[in-house]
Amino acid sequence: MAESTVCGNCGETITEPTNTPVEKRQPCPNCGSTRRNFSVELTDSIVLSAIVTATLVTYPKALLTIAQSLIDQGHFNIAVVTSHMACEVATERAFDAAYAAKKLEPLGEAVDDLMNGNNLANNKHRKLYNVLTGTELEKQSFWPQFKSASEKRNSIVHKGGHANKNEAEAALQAANELITYLKQM
Repeated sequence: MAESTVCGNCGETITEPTNTPVEKRQPCPNCGSTRRNFSVELTDSIVLSAIVTATLVTYPKALLTIAQSLIDQGHFNIAVVTSHMACEVATERAFDAAYAAKKLEPLGEAVDDLMNGNNLANNKHRKLYNVLTGTELEKQSFWPQFKSASEKRNSIVHKGGHANKNEAEAALQAANELITYLKQM
């Protein structure tokens, strides 16, 4: 806190305590007045704090969110395809991680050139994934639903097939479970 006193008549700075009684004030050296103007400067600080929470949304999870939105809008066919796209992106990342864990990245690049896509419902892809990770995807609880959703996706994309709401929701659920499983490996 800073205090200052100036002459109330001419504004000259006065060097006397602010609590000096009127009858004991010295006259202003400039004009002789005993009138005073006092000012007090108060400073304080405010500390603001916040907690910021950031949530990382992976590309596969973003695609699943889009698939849910498509279901909500009644676009069941494209929701099935979008759910499956999320699985393929997650599968590619899971393959990359499996190759890296075994320090086989160059082999992974060579195999990628030989494989067509990243659909784990494809027996070649599933078998390769199982060997690389030591797992058995086909024994997971979500596998039958995922396999069925993959067949529905292929029917839509390659044969002009159609999905209803239940099929789209099942494809989304299977995709979500597969992606969750792949992230744990």
